[in-house]
Amino acid sequence: MQQDAARVVVTGPVGAGKSSFLSYFADHLRRLEPECTVVRCFVGADTKTSRLTGVLKELATQLGIEESEESSQQDLATLLARIPSSMGPAVVIIDGADQLIGDDGVTGTWLPDYVPNNVRLLISTSRPQMVDRLVAVGWKSVSVPPLDVAEREALAVRYLSQYRKSLSPAQLRKLSNNANSQSPLYLCTLLEEFRLVGTFE
Repeated sequence: MQQDAARVVVTGPVGAGKSSFLSYFADHLRRLEPECTVVRCFVGADTKTSRLTGVLKELATQLGIEESEESSQQDLATLLARIPSSMGPAVVIIDGADQLIGDDGVTGTWLPDYVPNNVRLLISTSRPQMVDRLVAVGWKSVSVPPLDVAEREALAVRYLSQYRKSLSPAQLRKLSNNANSQSPLYLCTLLEEFRLVGTFE
């Protein structure tokens, strides 16, 4: 990753596909740069990661950093500073930073203004105020746009073809022209329901 992308915030409305984007990015990076250590924590995946201390502990475990007695009091900047340069480039991904319980999920003040040279930090959020604060202190913002009509149609065709199912041209037009279908989450949920039930209204 480039030096000017040391801190990146991925933004977009709920259901826009931020998690899918970060998952694809992490898998692609692992293949493209195998010497790079890539760790990812999805906030709220369990009760522990709903709080900042749980996120820090999860990241430390994935990074192989031993916990100290003060580990529960550490902030993210301290944890990133403990990543040894001998590990090589490290990419830390925190998916759903705005899902943290309390003020941590609103303001994002726990996110560092600086990361070590061997570290790249990516987070995702749906909160504009968090994005504005981070951009103001030098973070790069990447927006995940909603799906356009052609992308909705292509996704529906690809998704259903895996299961040897399809929609009629009229059904496909109705689905892709539905404004809610601009959300990948909504669209995939609807397609999965169609796959299981076999009817589309």
